[in-house]
Amino acid sequence: MCGRLELRQREASMNSACKGGQLVVPRKDCRVGRGVRRSGTHPDRRRAIDMLEQSMTGFGRGLLSLRRVIERVFARLEMTHHVGLIPPHVRGIERVRRWIQAIIILDRHTQAMKR
Repeated sequence: MCGRLELRQREASMNSACKGGQLVVPRKDCRVGRGVRRSGTHPDRRRAIDMLEQSMTGFGRGLLSLRRVIERVFARLEMTHHVGLIPPHVRGIERVRRWIQAIIILDRHTQAMKR
């Protein structure tokens, strides 16, 4: 799970770890490159910092760049198709999933027609 800087990172990291997830949030610019305190820093938070700043594979940075792409796509969907406004008759996870899939298909078709 990728997060934003505004979240309370310690609480969010512990919550995602309890549910079997990993929160990946970049540090504030003034802290990048500095060491990580061992006391008071959740082990999953230290792992996320290592993934973002010291990983040789670039997985953490790639994950954040994908997050930005996904946010841009959903922002466009919200502007063009009002994805955030799901009609009252669309309830339940399966109906919501199909509704979003249909909107994404329509959006891709619209984008292809513009080219």
